Amino acid sequence: MDGSYNYALVALSILIALLGSYATLDLAARVTASHGGARLSWRIGGATVLAIGTWATHHVGMVALRLPVPILYDWPTALLSFLPSLLASALTLVVVIRPKVESLRAFVASIFIGGGIAALHYTAMMSMRFQGTQRYSPTLVILSVLLAMVFALLSVWLTFLFRNDPGDWKLRKLGSVALMGTAICAMHYTGMSSATFIRAATAPDLSHAVSIPPVDALGLGALALTIVAAAVMSSTLDRLQRQKVVVNELFEQAPQAVVLMTPDYNVVRVNREFIQMFGYSREEAIGRNLSELIVPEELQDEAQEIMKLLAHGERIQRETIRRRKDGRRLNVSIVHVPVSLPGEQVGRYAIYRDITARKEAEESLGQAHSRIESVLNSVTNVHILFDSEFRYVYVNEAAVRTIGRPREGILGRTIWELYPDLVGTELDRQCHLAMEERVPLAFDFHYLKRNIWWESRVSPTPGGLSVYATDISERKRVEEQLRESEERFRQMAESITEVFWMTSPDKKQVLYISPEYEKIWGRSCKSIYEAPTSWLDAIHPDDRQNVEKASMTWQNRGDYDEEYRVVQPSGAVRWIRDRAFPISDSEGRVYRITGIAEDITDRKLAEEKIKATSAQLRALSARLQSAREVEAIRIAREIHDELGAALSSLRWDLEGLAEAISQIRELSHSGDLSTKIEAMKSLIDSTINSVRRIASELRPIGLDDLGLIEAIELHARQFQERTGIIVDCDCVLERVNLSPEKSTAVFRIFQEALTNILRHAQAKVVNLQVREENEVFMLKISDNGRGITDDEKSGKRTLGLLGMRERARLIGGKIEITGIDGEGTVITLRIPISATEEFGTTLNE
Repeated sequence: MDGSYNYALVALSILIALLGSYATLDLAARVTASHGGARLSWRIGGATVLAIGTWATHHVGMVALRLPVPILYDWPTALLSFLPSLLASALTLVVVIRPKVESLRAFVASIFIGGGIAALHYTAMMSMRFQGTQRYSPTLVILSVLLAMVFALLSVWLTFLFRNDPGDWKLRKLGSVALMGTAICAMHYTGMSSATFIRAATAPDLSHAVSIPPVDALGLGALALTIVAAAVMSSTLDRLQRQKVVVNELFEQAPQAVVLMTPDYNVVRVNREFIQMFGYSREEAIGRNLSELIVPEELQDEAQEIMKLLAHGERIQRETIRRRKDGRRLNVSIVHVPVSLPGEQVGRYAIYRDITARKEAEESLGQAHSRIESVLNSVTNVHILFDSEFRYVYVNEAAVRTIGRPREGILGRTIWELYPDLVGTELDRQCHLAMEERVPLAFDFHYLKRNIWWESRVSPTPGGLSVYATDISERKRVEEQLRESEERFRQMAESITEVFWMTSPDKKQVLYISPEYEKIWGRSCKSIYEAPTSWLDAIHPDDRQNVEKASMTWQNRGDYDEEYRVVQPSGAVRWIRDRAFPISDSEGRVYRITGIAEDITDRKLAEEKIKATSAQLRALSARLQSAREVEAIRIAREIHDELGAALSSLRWDLEGLAEAISQIRELSHSGDLSTKIEAMKSLIDSTINSVRRIASELRPIGLDDLGLIEAIELHARQFQERTGIIVDCDCVLERVNLSPEKSTAVFRIFQEALTNILRHAQAKVVNLQVREENEVFMLKISDNGRGITDDEKSGKRTLGLLGMRERARLIGGKIEITGIDGEGTVITLRIPISATEEFGTTLNE
C-alpha cells in the first residue's frame, strides 16, 4: 500500500522534537549548576521532558501518515513505548552530568539516546492497527538507529565536551539543539521509510484500539509543547534567581566601597566595604545626599562638577579626598558610572578605593618625586565642552584664562575660528576621531605657536565632545633627567588591575576567570578551565603550601586574604593579594566561591628598593667612618713616631750643643748662644706637646694602650683642665669586652657629646656613668645646662647628634636623648656586648 503524510503534522512533530531538545539541554545545565535535592529534581525533569518530546514527536509523526485503509492505535502499546524513552533519557543524564565528560561517556550517552529512540519508535509502530501487515527493511532499520546515535553523539559532544570553552556558547547550544532534534526526527522518518505496509483480508485486533484524528494529534502536540514550555520557563526562572543572588553577593562583597544613587545624588544602596571605609551604617546612609555624607566642605565645588559631567553621560574617574563620619580624611580613587534604574531613570554608581597607604608610600620616594608632584599640582586643568560642530558650549575658568578671551567671546564660536593654526594638527585628528568612533582618547599635544605641551583627554558626549587639558610643559622639560624616578612614580600611581574568578565550593570546577589572569599568571584562561587547580602550579614554591591549605579551608569561611608570589613561564615573579568570598543560595548553602586577585608587585618592589637604598647608605657611612678612623690612626702614628722622634732627637742635639758651648769659656758670645739654644729647646718642647695633642685628637693613644674606660677617664680630665667644666666620672668597670670598632665608636660619641656640651649646653657640671647590665654596655652623660629642645633634637642643623645616632646604629646600639628646660640634658648610649645582639638596624655588607 502506498502512503502519504499530513505535512502540517510532520512540521509539528519536528517542532516538538526541537523544543523538547532545547528544554532538555537547558534543564541539563541546571543539573550541572545544582546540588543535592535540587540536582535530582532537575535531572528527573530533564529526563521526563526529553522522553515526552521524543514520544510526542513519534506519535504525531505516525498520525501524520495516511494509508488507503483506516489506522487505529492500541493505546496500551502506545503508552508502553514511553518507558524506553524515559529510561534512556535518565541513563543519558546520569552519564553526561559530570564535572568533566570524556569522549567515552559521550559515546555511551549516544548509545542510550539512539537505543531509547529506536525502542520507542518500533514499540510505537507495534501499536498500529489496520487491515494489513508491516514488513521492515533491515538496512533502513539499522540506518535509522545509527542516525539517531550519530546525531545524538554530536549533540552531546557539542554540549558537554566544550561547555568550558570561552567561545560563543549560544551558537553551540543552538547547534546542539538542532543535532538532538535531527537525531529524533531522522530516526523516526528513516524508520517509517523502512516499513512496507501490505493489505490483508484478515481483520485486525481492535480490542484496545483507538482512532486518533489530526485534530487530536494537534491536541497531543499542543500538550507536549505546553509541558516543554513549562520546563523551559521553570529553568529560566531558576537561572534568573541564581543570577540575582550572584549579582547581589558581588555587590555586597566587592573589595571597593560601592554606592548606588538616584540622579539627584541621594543614596539608594551601599555595600559592606562602604560602611567600613566611611563609618556610616546603612540606615544612616540610605536616603541621604552623598555630598553631605562624605565630601569635605572645600571640595563641594568638585562634587558639583562631577554631577555636571555625569549629566552628560560621562564615566568619571579621578583621585581626591573624602571624609569619614568621624571627620578623618581619606585619599580615594573614584569611579562614577551612569546606570539605568526602574522607571526609566538614570542613576549613578560610585566606586571608592582607599589609596591613603599608596599616597603615603609615594611621598617617601624622595626629593625627585616631590619635584614632579609640585610641578603636577601647580598645573590647572582646562575643561571644555564642544557640540557636534566643535562650537564651544562650556569652558571653565582655567580655559578662559588659557584662551585669553572673555567667556562671551568664546561660547558659540568654533575652535577653528579661534585657532586656525590647529587645522590638520594632532589635536584636530584626535578630536575628529573621537567624535566619529565615539571612543575616548588620550594623547599629548605640542602647541608650537606658544611652545606649550598639553596632556589631553577627549571623550564623546551625547551632544558633542568633552576635552580635558593639562599644561605639562614643565614636566616635559624635566622628564629627561627624571625619567627613571618618574617611571617608578607612574607605576605606583596607576590603579592595580585585578583578576576576578569563580569556582565551585569543592574547587573542582572553575566557572569563570577574567582575561587579566593571562597577563598576571602568564597562562591561558583555557588551561585553568581544563585543570581547575593549575593556578597553584604558578605559585612560588616557598608560598605554595600555605596558599593551598588556606584556599581549601578559609575560602569557604570568607576569611581568605593571602599575599603570595606567582612565577610566570618567563621566570618573572609577581606579588599577588588574593581575597575570596563564599556565595550562598536561598537555603544558606555555599554553592559558589568568588574572589579577586590583585597584583601588588609594584608596592612590594618599591618597599624593597627603599630598604635596599637605606642599607646601602648605612653601609657607605660605615665604610667612610672606618676609613676615617684608619686614616686617623695612620696619621697619628706617623706624627707621634716620626715627627715626635725627630723633635726629640733635635732637642737632644741642642742639649749636647749647649753643654759643649758652656765648656768653651773664651767665646765672647757664648751667653747669647746659650740663650738662643734655651729658646729653641722651649719651642721644641712646645711643638712636641702640640704633636702629642694633635695625635691624641686624631687617635687617642690611651684607647689602644689603656682601653676604653681609661681613655674615657683621661679625656674627661683633659676636658676639665681645658674648659673648666667639672666632669664627675662614675666608672665602676675596669674593663669592658667590646670590639675595637665598637670601642672607637663609643669614644667618638663620648667626644662629640662633650663638644656639644661645651658649645651649646651652658653647663657647669657633667656627670659620667659607665655600667654593664645583662650583657649590655651603658654610657650615660648628663649635664646641668639649659636642656636640649625637641626642635634641636630633630633639626636639620644638628649634624653632631645625627652623627652620634648613625655611629650607634652602625654598631647595633641605641641612643636616647632627653632634655628638660633649665635642668639639663641626658644622653644614654646602650651597646650590646655580644656580637649577635643588636638594638638598631643591622647592615649586611
